[in-house]
Amino acid sequence: MGFTLLEILIALIIIGLFSLIGLPAFFNRVRSSKLKTASASVAQSLKLAKSYAVTRGKIYRVDFDLVKGAWGIYEGEEKGELKDRWLRLPDNLAIKDTTENFNPAIFRADGTIKQAGHIILENIRDHTTKKIIVNSLGVTRIE
Repeated sequence: MGFTLLEILIALIIIGLFSLIGLPAFFNRVRSSKLKTASASVAQSLKLAKSYAVTRGKIYRVDFDLVKGAWGIYEGEEKGELKDRWLRLPDNLAIKDTTENFNPAIFRADGTIKQAGHIILENIRDHTTKKIIVNSLGVTRIE
């Protein structure tokens, strides 16, 4: 028992239509995962700066470049050594907003932060956002 060419073409057309229907959902999932991953990366840098401050007994800060969508961890409140390298957000993501006086985020040697606040990351295409919040004890969370 075989299949005719017409039956095979109809089956391929149906498979193609279902694929086209699912494609936008796939790309939305990819975009949202970029925002989620970038938020986790920023939060991890804030946690790392706090960890450095506590373990080394010195002030550490995370500086954010709002224009370039980048950040880096430094030793010291004013000037200091860049601990790693500047990290950048992926394309189509931006730093939308920060709390006043939260940039730079300065962690004291006891792990507390000089100014509690938040930073908001935005997907420029669909305007979805993630908020990274640091409370006065230096605890970081993502909403």
